[in-house]
Amino acid sequence: MSLAGLPVTLSADIQSLNPGALLVLYVLDFTNVSGGSIDYFHACTNELKSSVVWQGNIYTPYPVKIEGMAFTTQGAMPRPKAMIANPGGVVSALLRQYNDLRGAKVTCKKVLAKYLDNINFTGGVNPSGVANPAAGFEDEIYYVERKETEDNEVVVLELCASADMEGTEVPLRFIQGNICGFIYRGGECPYSGGAVAIWDDTATSNINLDVCGKRISSCKLRFPNQTLPFGGFPGSGRIQ
Repeated sequence: MSLAGLPVTLSADIQSLNPGALLVLYVLDFTNVSGGSIDYFHACTNELKSSVVWQGNIYTPYPVKIEGMAFTTQGAMPRPKAMIANPGGVVSALLRQYNDLRGAKVTCKKVLAKYLDNINFTGGVNPSGVANPAAGFEDEIYYVERKETEDNEVVVLELCASADMEGTEVPLRFIQGNICGFIYRGGECPYSGGAVAIWDDTATSNINLDVCGKRISSCKLRFPNQTLPFGGFPGSGRIQ
């Protein structure tokens, strides 16, 4: 696990001898299919059997396990397997209604229990005193490629990275160096705070003048001490 880009407090935690319980949360987004929805659930890790609130969303417990998500610098992209309990055929029914969930987006989120929202605890106060919705690990995002197996007990789905989906052509967008291709405050840029700076990174408090300069420096002003959701490719060294 790389520590680069992690929030300072989180980086220190995972290097400590007792970082605390790690929770694994999943977001299943199958709105790509007519009538589909976005579901939030967690894998019951650390014997947690109740719902969890993280970043304002409620994650319900459900038996699921995803293996093989690790990326390597060599070989093919990973093809994780999502193993989902199928009691009473509830998942089978979902597959029949929504085209085997093909193309559904699966987001894996990991967070230390000490940073959970205050609402998770008695009296509405996190006893750790450090509730922080920004202190999660970087999201891991995959898409459902196909249904691998299905029986009365478990359904196994094969996942893949977006660029590895069947029929996907690359490049998906232009490779740009120190220029972000995301729309500021749009679907891919998550910034939703107050005014920060004008186009040349000069500070401003006027929301009407707040414009992202599309540079890494501009991104750092809006996301200090955390992983940057920068939409460019600094390592490319050129524009294609």
